[in-house]
Amino acid sequence: MRIQKITFLLGLIFLGKTSASTLEGQFFPYIQQGNPNTNLGADFGVAWKSLEWGEEMSLDLGVNLRSLEGNVGRSLNAGPLGFAQAELLAQLAFPSADHPLGGRLKATFSGTVASVALNAELSAWNVSQAQMHPQDAYALEPENTAPQGLKAALFAKYRLTRNQIITAALDASSESFASAAYTSISKETDWRLGAWLGQTQLGVAPALVGGITQRFSEDFTAQADALLALNDQGVQYGIKGSGSVFGVLPLESDLKFYAAFEPWRNTTQALRLGLETRTPLEWGEVNLASSAGSGFFSLGLKVVYNLDGAGSSDAGSSEN
Repeated sequence: MRIQKITFLLGLIFLGKTSASTLEGQFFPYIQQGNPNTNLGADFGVAWKSLEWGEEMSLDLGVNLRSLEGNVGRSLNAGPLGFAQAELLAQLAFPSADHPLGGRLKATFSGTVASVALNAELSAWNVSQAQMHPQDAYALEPENTAPQGLKAALFAKYRLTRNQIITAALDASSESFASAAYTSISKETDWRLGAWLGQTQLGVAPALVGGITQRFSEDFTAQADALLALNDQGVQYGIKGSGSVFGVLPLESDLKFYAAFEPWRNTTQALRLGLETRTPLEWGEVNLASSAGSGFFSLGLKVVYNLDGAGSSDAGSSEN
């Protein structure tokens, strides 16, 4: 029976199309201040991504020092209704001194219904993503640090005109919120303004949210967003910003950076800083990345190798 299962798995792998697949390896050593000790560790892993079956199915497989991971994706062309993509991510966390054997399931959907673009997520875990990949807790959009939990989220975007967009979001989790915003788009500048109601450090509070995206040139874009909440317990706030510069470094490498300070958050890190470079090469790409926050610093490397041998599809270009 075991031989039959192995044969079936190998058959699936080699029957899959590998023309668009990549082999990725990453090594992210980090230092994390704890109580009472300071920890030194590393996130090291390899993954085979975008293994395809036909024109609709794809598979990602990965293993690292803390978990086994697999992601199955399916695309669907619904004709007049538009294009849809569904994915299911499963992670099995190895037991450690910090947590027992556990894992995480995450289902996502993206697509269009008439003229509305939708994104949805449903996830459950008893080991947080931040424990399996510590640097993910300090990303611009951080992973939840709660040791267990549930999350259901929905995001919708409707384009009123070519230069006007309305967005709405619902999130049911340890940081539940509902929001709606209006965006005005011009050639160089986008303005965002909206309302937000959600869970903060001081309880449920309404907030005003706003932001700006500035395109300084074809190669340099920056954006900033802020939140200001108020209830009878006091004032809460948050601000974050990011930028992208293409082809600014040697070998036409791209540079991305971000900074965030959001003390209103309950179960995600408030202070987050990051820097990433991406260098496209003939055979793939090399990424250097650093992230930091309160008592945490990581500096690492990710190498992506294109198994078709065609190299990075945008090597030498300023497109991301």
